[in-house]
Amino acid sequence: MQNVYITIYLLNKDYGIFLEKCLESLLNQSNKNFELIIVDNASKDNSRELLSKKYDTLNVIYLEKSLRLTEVGNMISKIAKGTHFVRLDADDWVEEDFVETFYDKLKKNTNLAAIFPNYHEVNIDGKIIKTVKRFDFDSEVSLFDLPAHGACTLISKKVFEEIGGYDETLDRQDGYDLWLKLIKNYKVSNIKKPLFYYRQHNLNLTKSQKKLLEVRTDILYKHALQYGLKLENVVFIVSIQRHDDFFGYLANTIHEDKTVLNHLLDKVFSINKDAVICISSESSEEDFSIGSSKILFHKRQITNQSLKYSLVDAVKYVETFKKCNFEYVVSLTIDYPFLDSHYILAAISYIHYFNTDSVDSVCIEDSILFKHNGHTLEPVYNNTITRFERDTLYKRAGGINVLKTSKLDEYDGISTKKTGHIIIDKLSSIRADNIEIMELLDTKEQYR
Repeated sequence: MQNVYITIYLLNKDYGIFLEKCLESLLNQSNKNFELIIVDNASKDNSRELLSKKYDTLNVIYLEKSLRLTEVGNMISKIAKGTHFVRLDADDWVEEDFVETFYDKLKKNTNLAAIFPNYHEVNIDGKIIKTVKRFDFDSEVSLFDLPAHGACTLISKKVFEEIGGYDETLDRQDGYDLWLKLIKNYKVSNIKKPLFYYRQHNLNLTKSQKKLLEVRTDILYKHALQYGLKLENVVFIVSIQRHDDFFGYLANTIHEDKTVLNHLLDKVFSINKDAVICISSESSEEDFSIGSSKILFHKRQITNQSLKYSLVDAVKYVETFKKCNFEYVVSLTIDYPFLDSHYILAAISYIHYFNTDSVDSVCIEDSILFKHNGHTLEPVYNNTITRFERDTLYKRAGGINVLKTSKLDEYDGISTKKTGHIIIDKLSSIRADNIEIMELLDTKEQYR
């Protein structure tokens, strides 16, 4: 192993009650060949007193003004002595062989850009909630859309500098941005054992799901643009079976001076004011209140046509009318009136950046599910403590389906050979499949 050396930087911001446990886990490492830098990010609690009295021999940087994670990471990359560095947050702690296991991995391949382990999620009292076990990234993964955890991921300093480090404009999801920079041109790998304890409490930044997902969309769109995404190469198809069934009624329902259909069209135009949108239905154009003359209308010639063939026909109609071909088609349904528009942009950005055949909007199915074994109902998850990544269940929601037009013939109406996903928030996932749901249109904010 040629000149490999690890720097660990411990980032603390008012985590004095957890700091000692974290530090002791580092000081008791089986392999002590590492640099430790403690960064106190302008703490107002007893952290500084603890550090100055009990750990006065350690390398501590006291910041008088709080910095973002990205700013601290870039600062550390400039001063770290290690060839690789890893962040540990002060409310977490690590296993005794944390450092040693990373060195063992680097012995096998010093050219890895990033290495990340499995981990335990713990509650505020340190009790294990679940153990997260990732796929084997060396042999089981070809779609790198599930990023490493932001903390406790070992990064090559050389590669970090080559990709330009962290984007300091980000106040969250910096790890996702870094991940997208890495996976296109560098090798990442993981360690198939849990090496750190990730504490879940009310102060966790990642708990704000909707804001987190919005920032992810902005990051993914930025990277997709860098790889040549052009929104003018996208056609949008809104499918409504008939005007006189429930979903036709839903499309024409008035809310805040506009129909639900026109709200959906506005969401598309908020992404691209020149978007090419076509409504596809068995009914006639006159049966719907369409607020824009820019909207095309495709009247289906076949009743009860499958989603695949109605989509194929609608795209052919638009391409013939516009005398051009589109790279992607976004299929939207009317039955998710609370859908946030940025998820549509996220799905388009995803299919372009990750080069999948299709993308579905989904939410993670974390309900307690059962199956009948012939004798009784038994939980789908027999072991609620250990959760393998491959066992995560996703539920289609949000009514967004993006496909490469070149792959439409392979689409079976459900999925393609290589299907990606974007996760949406709770409110966006509510499906309006009955009249009662429509009452939520006036009370939706309570569900954010």
